[in-house]
Amino acid sequence: MNDNLNLILPEYVKSYINRNGVKESCKYLVAPPIFTETDIEADVKKGLSCYNSILENANMINGKYFIIDCETEEKGLLSVHYISSLIRSKKEEVNNYCMDNYELGEIEFSEEQLYEQSFEAWYGDINNFPIVDYNELINCIRPMPYAYSNATPYLLGGQNVQFTRKYWMENINSPMIIVAHFECEYHNLFDSPVSENIGRIFDYFKESEMVFLLNVVESYKEDRKNNDIEYEYGLAEADIAKIILEYEATRINVMNEINNADDINRVYLTQLLKVRGLKLSANISVKNIIKKMRLVDPQYPLCMTAKLFDYIKKNNKNIKTISYKELKLLNVFKDTKNKNDKSLSDLVGMISVKEQIESNINMMKFIRYCRKEGMKVPEYKFVYMFLGAPGTAKTTVAQIMGEMMKKDGLLEGTQFVSISGAELKGCYVGHTAPKVHALFEENDIIIIDEAYSIASSDSCGMDTFSQEALAQLAIELENHGHNRLVIFAGYGGTDISQKNNKMKNFLDANPGIKSRINDTIYFPSYNSEAMVSIVDNMFTKFDLKYEDKEVIFKLIHAYFEHRTKDENFGNGREARSFVENCHRRIANRVMRLPKTKRTKKELQTIRIDDVQNSIIELNSINRIQMGEVRQVGFR
Repeated sequence: MNDNLNLILPEYVKSYINRNGVKESCKYLVAPPIFTETDIEADVKKGLSCYNSILENANMINGKYFIIDCETEEKGLLSVHYISSLIRSKKEEVNNYCMDNYELGEIEFSEEQLYEQSFEAWYGDINNFPIVDYNELINCIRPMPYAYSNATPYLLGGQNVQFTRKYWMENINSPMIIVAHFECEYHNLFDSPVSENIGRIFDYFKESEMVFLLNVVESYKEDRKNNDIEYEYGLAEADIAKIILEYEATRINVMNEINNADDINRVYLTQLLKVRGLKLSANISVKNIIKKMRLVDPQYPLCMTAKLFDYIKKNNKNIKTISYKELKLLNVFKDTKNKNDKSLSDLVGMISVKEQIESNINMMKFIRYCRKEGMKVPEYKFVYMFLGAPGTAKTTVAQIMGEMMKKDGLLEGTQFVSISGAELKGCYVGHTAPKVHALFEENDIIIIDEAYSIASSDSCGMDTFSQEALAQLAIELENHGHNRLVIFAGYGGTDISQKNNKMKNFLDANPGIKSRINDTIYFPSYNSEAMVSIVDNMFTKFDLKYEDKEVIFKLIHAYFEHRTKDENFGNGREARSFVENCHRRIANRVMRLPKTKRTKKELQTIRIDDVQNSIIELNSINRIQMGEVRQVGFR
């Protein structure tokens, strides 16, 4: 079976024409080879599900006018490729319009070539579809107060406008593409209804072979369904209905559903790489490449991706696999420094945890050195289990461990994700496995919190979603355990009852996962001394100073001495809540002062009363949350 797509990226040409010694910029789409319904259907089956709407409307694609709802101009032009080709195939004009030697992306011209471009070079080829901006077009075809010629000035709305007859006006029989970016509550300069303006455009091009209006909807809702584009995100439905009825226009929606947008981009990138004889390193995220290319060109991210691969290959003709080293030739791919950058030494206590992390990092480096010396070493998986109560810095340590591995060359990137076990499960049968696969494709450091929720069961045992998630996890750990840092985190350990040891249930659910876990690191809960140190570090971070450090520390110690005995103690999270509550006390106290007394010293000082009142309030909150509320009054 041929895995290649029939569809190719739009060859959109930006050039200049020279008429009467005046250069005019022009942009047009070069028509593709002829596609049949069978070709389009084959591409849809290979993953381009967004174009299924073209197949669904195939029996209606025999007219002239088309409204295409799309996220980008690029997506709209890809649709024009399909639709125009399908129309021409129906007209049995393959011999006249078939083209060979197609190139991807935008064609570049030297200054000399631009100067030599002539009007006839563009005009003479009916396979060139002009691409015109909607607003420019409306201003050009609006009824004029008198006749005009090239460069005739006229008075319009009180402004002196210099009008030049445009290149696309010379051959209105050719297919036309109009790009419209309608905004919320869109109004044009003359307050005409949008449908009236579109009708004027369709009338102007009534002799054209085809007319495509690209309704580019950039700020669409993520939960939008395939055929549900609301007014504030594009054309009003009333305007569209009026045009469809009056001009027998066909509306095609190629908007990505939020769940399959990444899958469609993956199909495109696979094709772009394949035709160049390239592949991506296992730890490079397809999603990240598209995201970065959108920063370069929001409307043509795929064409820019094709240019990226060509640029990389130009600099290294023998390259077969693209790694981060090649991508970082462009600054947009360089790692951004984590604002919360920490090291193990910054963490309070946790001596045993730090020793285990450093021991595992040394083991990884040791194996790498052995391989460099040609020694045989066992396959080492970067898969760990972190056990401990909530708030014991498991996620923070996971990030620090990933940064350490990246620094030592054990990981190529530090793309981090923290996801709960329940979130791995898909919405429907068959959706879970691709979701788990994408998680490993797009991230370098993966922490799965509350991992036991993956294996949640009912009276009949694990559900289908749990089984699918666990099975795919085992596959991904086998394929990527050596180049991803994967951490299963959850409540567990030797100091809890067996009935509460939910992580044991997770391990028992799939022995294949248990066998791939290299080490288990236990995160003990903090004692009162550690909590005082954590709170002190947070206060210092916010430039706060103590009215009486010794007294305040005794108050904090006494509070957490009581809290650490509670089985629901939240560890570091409670330290953060304590500091936030104290900060609020300081804010309320300072803002009640006259402006003349709101000195910097007052802003920075933690008073004994602030801490005492915070402790009273937090104790009250804890009692309410646990249902320990005293009844007041008569029964």
